[in-house]
Amino acid sequence: MISKTFKLLLVVTLTSIATAKAQSYSVSRSVDIFGDTTTTYTDPRGLNTYRVTNSKDIFGNRISKVTDAIGREIRTVKKSKDIFGNDEVAVTQNGMPVTTAKSTTDIFGNKKKSITDANGVEVKSVERSTDIFGNDVTTFKDRDRNISIKSEKDIFGNKIKTISDNLGRTKFTLKESTDIFGNLIREVTDDKGRVILSANNEKDIFGNYNTSLTTSLDAQSVSSFMSMFDGN
Repeated sequence: MISKTFKLLLVVTLTSIATAKAQSYSVSRSVDIFGDTTTTYTDPRGLNTYRVTNSKDIFGNRISKVTDAIGREIRTVKKSKDIFGNDEVAVTQNGMPVTTAKSTTDIFGNKKKSITDANGVEVKSVERSTDIFGNDVTTFKDRDRNISIKSEKDIFGNKIKTISDNLGRTKFTLKESTDIFGNLIREVTDDKGRVILSANNEKDIFGNYNTSLTTSLDAQSVSSFMSMFDGN
């Protein structure tokens, strides 16, 4: 996911370059003896040339570099692995670090994806782990918040997701169960145990499913909670 994010970042950069001032650019591509490809963008006057070079260094790291007409770096995206085999994507601009995205797995199998700023300070991360009871826990962190989502099943087999803050306090609980008639029931409760969203998916005598929704939440909040029920 992180790599896709930075692919998109590079595409946006190139697009902004190619469409600057509504000019039309001619495009040429070349491949050297090492298999490195260079795409050159030139305006009708032969000026404002930008080059995008995709290459591999001696360590096998993939590098996408955008340079201006006289070869000065505009932006570089480097994909590599550290000594532990973890994936890393580093972005520099005008020779200076901008951001780095890294995917790691610890000795317990917990997976983490993090983004650091130009100073190496972590600004955002997503970590997936398993607690001592075998429940999946996903933790989201950024500069403003720290939220964890624990997925588990109760003794009746009902699916439960608990959303907690950085102090471990429960903020919301999502419960998915099935009644004796096979109808799917989804409920969201707040930190005081009050039901703030209830969705019943019932099957009529003709085999059709009808969903009834009871809530005072706004449409965006409802969509977010329902997406979480679906595992997104």
